[in-house]
Amino acid sequence: MRDAMKKYASLNWDGFDDTLEDYDARNFAYTYELIGQLARENVIDLAMVRNALQYLVVFDWDAFKPLSSHLMERYEVNENAWSNFEWLAEETRRYMKQREAQAHSSQ
Repeated sequence: MRDAMKKYASLNWDGFDDTLEDYDARNFAYTYELIGQLARENVIDLAMVRNALQYLVVFDWDAFKPLSSHLMERYEVNENAWSNFEWLAEETRRYMKQREAQAHSSQ
């Protein structure tokens, strides 16, 4: 997913739309979207998800975000279809930075 995002973002998404890589990337993101939705609605524990995924969800969101923006433009929508994925990544990023700051301050 990351390699495809880098490749096609540099090509301004030319040749990407409706390809297998397009569908694979969206499917990949949808898994995080569902996890984020479950955590956001307190069906599963956010702390457990953050501790399990750690920076993986952050790195994956950072890689996927350009495609999210492209798809919003392509379909002329203002709402991010992967808002729970983004929320989960940002909550995790905030938590990990706070945890790192506490670790540095206790040294």
